[in-house]
Amino acid sequence: MIKTVWLLLLLVTPWVAAKELYRYQDSAGLMVTSDTLSPEAAANGYDIVNEQGRVLQRLGPRPLQSQSSEQSEQDQYLLSSFSKVDEISVLKNRKLELLARDIKHLLSNIKGLMTREDQSLKRRSIWKWRGSLSLNPFLLRLLRCKNLGRK
Repeated sequence: MIKTVWLLLLLVTPWVAAKELYRYQDSAGLMVTSDTLSPEAAANGYDIVNEQGRVLQRLGPRPLQSQSSEQSEQDQYLLSSFSKVDEISVLKNRKLELLARDIKHLLSNIKGLMTREDQSLKRRSIWKWRGSLSLNPFLLRLLRCKNLGRK
């Protein structure tokens, strides 16, 4: 009984451990059989074969994805402008740093303007409380501008 099991295992093992290989035509027109598949072969079609060369599955070329002419123009621009993906990443990071700096400056400007507005309002309330609002022509102009904006 044990001999029969061993015999069956020996007969079945090559089929279980059978290796799948890829067979395709390279750019020079030569037929290549390999355990790895090149991107070019994946795009152009290939056969999956066993170690004896028997075709297990045949996969045709991938259909081309249709692109708009605008997308093609953008792709050509990127290909002509950059030689590596790293260059695009460096440029993107540099632009993000510039934007962050600009945002920081704008927030600082807003904070300064809000402080000036608060100071002007405090001065106005003090002068109004004292009754000397008519003595400050700057504040009168400011009030007129503010009132014109409300109408």
